[in-house]
Amino acid sequence: MTSESDRSFIPFQQRLLKELLVVQPKIKIRRAGSFTRRKQAVAAIAAAAVAVLGVMLPAQQDGRPNPAAKPESLFLSAQVSEAVENTEEKILHTFETSSSPGQPEMRFEGWWDQGRGHRTRTVQLDEFGNPVSESIFRVKGDQGVLVHVDHATGTWWTRNRNLNLGDGKVAAFAPEPASIRFRDEIAEGEIDVIGQENLDGRELIHVRDNSKPGMQRDMWVFLDTYLPVRRITTDQFGNRFEMTFEWLPRNESNLRLLEADLSGMKQIDPPQEAAPSSDGGLG
Repeated sequence: MTSESDRSFIPFQQRLLKELLVVQPKIKIRRAGSFTRRKQAVAAIAAAAVAVLGVMLPAQQDGRPNPAAKPESLFLSAQVSEAVENTEEKILHTFETSSSPGQPEMRFEGWWDQGRGHRTRTVQLDEFGNPVSESIFRVKGDQGVLVHVDHATGTWWTRNRNLNLGDGKVAAFAPEPASIRFRDEIAEGEIDVIGQENLDGRELIHVRDNSKPGMQRDMWVFLDTYLPVRRITTDQFGNRFEMTFEWLPRNESNLRLLEADLSGMKQIDPPQEAAPSSDGGLG
């Protein structure tokens, strides 16, 4: 049996790719909407195996992996995509900080119901961790509901909106889940595998994207599940953005985290809404 000390001498990228011999057969098509992306993911990790390990895995005929991408990047992209799409029974808890030179740090905490469409609660916090304002989005079919809470004034308002644009189109309304943005950044970036790290006894994969001039994005995923853990973005101007990801079970206790406590607050009329843009969004 190979010890941990022995494994440390094995190139990290090669160890990652060897895992696909075990992981690839587990990839399944669970939703029709993700069929094409899953076929491309399977083809991508198959191409990675051929390029680095010299093994052949069955690939979908219409898969179009990027031939310029590094093999380990193809593999990670496929695994992260698969992991994020299979979080229907999870509540994603995020904590985000944003800092710029000469400006106070901004903090946000969020909860995302991964399995029930768009259902999100985002809270802006002050420097002491107290809530300043929060927004709760719910989308069901073509109907959207926004609840906004202003803790400074002790007021809240709500707005309902028909999102149906006709011809099967639905207007943008709720913010895109943070896990989807993370997945897309892994897929679209030029990823370098930095190495393996440990966080509270769990192994992480650390990757870096330098594809955009003047900006660096570091991302971490769990080695055993490939779910997002952390993302740090810095740029040449001294700006720094960090987000951490915590995956909670989807139970009654955690579902309550998606609701605001409106006790003692006063409901007011919503502000005048901006005219919709051509795609149905605001602004």
